[in-house]
Parts: sequence; C-alpha cells; structure tokens
Amino acid sequence: MEPLTRVTFTVPGEPVAQPRMAFRPVVPKDGGRPFVVRTQDPNHPVFAYRKRIRTAYLRAARRKLTIDTRREAVLIRVLAVFPVPESRYRKSQHNLVFLKVTVPDRDNIEKAVMDALKGAAWDDDAAVAVGGSAKLEAMDATKARTEVTLEVVPRLVGVADLQRELEFVL
Repeated sequence: MEPLTRVTFTVPGEPVAQPRMAFRPVVPKDGGRPFVVRTQDPNHPVFAYRKRIRTAYLRAARRKLTIDTRREAVLIRVLAVFPVPESRYRKSQHNLVFLKVTVPDRDNIEKAVMDALKGAAWDDDAAVAVGGSAKLEAMDATKARTEVTLEVVPRLVGVADLQRELEFVL
C-alpha cells in the first residue's frame, strides 16, 4: 500500500470553534476540601462539527497519514467559510468574499479540526508542526464550509522551502 502523505477534504456547513473549557467549583457533601472540575457542555455544536470533520476525512483518506515523526511533521491548512450576515448582504456583490474579522477566532476553529482528526489522521496532534488558517464570509450561504489540507513534510527543510510551504493560497 502506498504511503498516504497528502489529503484534502471539504466539510459542508458552517464552521464551529472549539469552546473554552468551563470550570466549576465542587464542594463535597462530606464537608471535605472544595475542588475545581473542568466541564464542557455535551450539547455544544462543536461535537457535531467534529464528527462531520472526521467523517469527511475518512471518506477522503480511509486511513491515517503515514508519518515517521523522527523525520517528518504534518502541515495543516484550514479555510473556514461563513455566510455573510443578512445586514451586509448586497445582491450586486454575489461574487465577492469578505475576510471575517469577528468571532469565532481562527485558532479555535483550527483546534476543533485538529481535535476531530486525533485518532483518524494521526495518533497525537503534536505531529502538526506547521499550520495556517483563514476565515472568510461568502455571499452564498449555501457555500459555508471548512476546507482542510493535510500534508506530511520533512522536519528538516531549507528556509526558502519553508516559506513556500507557509504561503496560504486562497
């Protein structure tokens, strides 16, 4: 079987950012010392989003990336496309896209993608050494999506090669 070193896939639907962990104090009933518990809302939409990401990856790749972490790392590119809010919609601008400068933060979208791919594309997302992401708003709400590219790259690269790999082409 040929090594899997590059995968590109699209996740339909609006991107969802990874939420921050919530902390809540717990006081034991026996009067013991209070402690803090990390919690996450099990109904948060990020869980359905992560499932869609994992499904799209498995349809495109069908197996894990072939990574020798002694010599290789993973490069990830994430393009998150959101619908334009109705308040800014103009029929004359239907072929344009806007750079999205409002929430959610792009790094939280990237984190949701990386968390979703743990166990499907790689064993540990620590293998992801290079990444880039962008947020756009498209006039056509049906085009909301997340485009993901994963590529296995050598760990030892020249500066010019690294600059070329980091270019984010829209």
